[in-house]
Amino acid sequence: MQVNKFCGYLSLSFLSGTIAVFAFAPFNLSFIILISILGLLFSFYKSSASAFKIGYSYGIGFFAIQIYWLFYSLYFIIKAGSLIASLTMLLATLYLALYPALALYLYKKYKTNYELFNLMLLFPSIWVLLEWLRGWFFLNGYPWSDIGYTQVDNYLSHGYFRVIGEYGVSWLSISIIGTVFYLLYFKRNFRISIFYIIMILIAGYALSAIKYTYPNGEITSVALVQPNILGDEKWGHRNHLDLFLAVVQDTHADIIFLPETGIADFAGNLPKGYMSQLESYAKMHNSDLFVGLPIVINSNNDYVNAIQLVTESGQPYYAKYHLVPYGEYIPLKKSFAWLYKKINLPMVGFSSGLERQEPIKVKNQKIAFNICYENGFANEVIAAAKNATLLANISDMAWFGNTIAMNQHLQLSQARAIENQRYFIQETNTSITALINPDGKLIASLQPFTRGVLKGNVEGMVGTTLYQKLGNYPIIILCCLIVGYALIFRRRQRQKVVLNF
Repeated sequence: MQVNKFCGYLSLSFLSGTIAVFAFAPFNLSFIILISILGLLFSFYKSSASAFKIGYSYGIGFFAIQIYWLFYSLYFIIKAGSLIASLTMLLATLYLALYPALALYLYKKYKTNYELFNLMLLFPSIWVLLEWLRGWFFLNGYPWSDIGYTQVDNYLSHGYFRVIGEYGVSWLSISIIGTVFYLLYFKRNFRISIFYIIMILIAGYALSAIKYTYPNGEITSVALVQPNILGDEKWGHRNHLDLFLAVVQDTHADIIFLPETGIADFAGNLPKGYMSQLESYAKMHNSDLFVGLPIVINSNNDYVNAIQLVTESGQPYYAKYHLVPYGEYIPLKKSFAWLYKKINLPMVGFSSGLERQEPIKVKNQKIAFNICYENGFANEVIAAAKNATLLANISDMAWFGNTIAMNQHLQLSQARAIENQRYFIQETNTSITALINPDGKLIASLQPFTRGVLKGNVEGMVGTTLYQKLGNYPIIILCCLIVGYALIFRRRQRQKVVLNF
């Protein structure tokens, strides 16, 4: 009987993790995260299983469902084979599941005798510290799938995004869930608990109405080219070069964007005069043109993944700083040489761009760029966004096919638009090309896996949100103080017990 209960709570924890996917894009059922974490907490408080096991089973369910696109990419797109794709997916899931496991383990170890404090303050603090750690630790970090992203479509959270960022929204979401669990499970302190939740919601409504930025008086027409070029065609042929010439020649807009590695070869290897012709076609309509392509940066033939303004003198560019491990660079190259012989990925020797790069000035706008999954590193986006009027991300999501990765990626961009209260331009190869307003709403988008040009107007914004000024420091310091207080409180409680004896 005891064994059945043990397995039952582990299963409940696992299932609670799996349903969390419905709180994120593309489903955007934010209330599901409430049910998911309530299931985790119920399993923790009722089960005799170790906190680590409960958290680990939750983490496996949580991440296995959300990153299934990793298997898809390796097996269907890269053709790595079922064994390598399955093993990589398994190892990634088992690694990421360590974070909720460690969060629950530390919560059990440091929680006090006061359950309202534990669930309202301590549990969210430990959870967010682990989210923050996951966002930068090991191979550039994995900043996706944070609880805060489930609230991107929740207007009451927008003000908090602009003050304490996505980690702060994670903390508040889990704090509310913890308080709800306390009410349901312990059935005490109803007034203070309900008052606490109501005050968070009222403050959220008030904060969401605050405008930290304002238009700089410049409305810019943009054209985002979604060529829908699949991997084999992109890297193995040059048919798309003619496509870009035709599109640029026929497009009228202040600024035209081509996606990440839209041109998948070095300029020196292209047909003679190709880049000059592309530039002249853009200038025919007084357009400026941004092109995603690899750029050689020195005499050693080191190269970067870049977005370059080819119509401007000096051709300024932004070079990707956060490279995808095993996709753009090779950690432990000697150890994994055998793997790359089997996979044969194109261009895995990129060099990293500078950590801090200035926005690129064009058409009376200053655009802060990020490439691919760099839109997930909020603290780095705000560093450039302070001095920018527009934000832009260029990506090639063809690697992930028709999976939820494209929707998750868009959700990150929406969060960055809200945090910085600026228009966000998302330019992709296959999906989802979109224009996002400062409230995180889609102005317009193209259907995934279609060839087309998305045209629209964006307005430059100036001003600084509180999150841009303070970054993640306030919420991380708060979490550390709460955990530190719990440690001191527990120590004093143990001392009292010793003295009583």
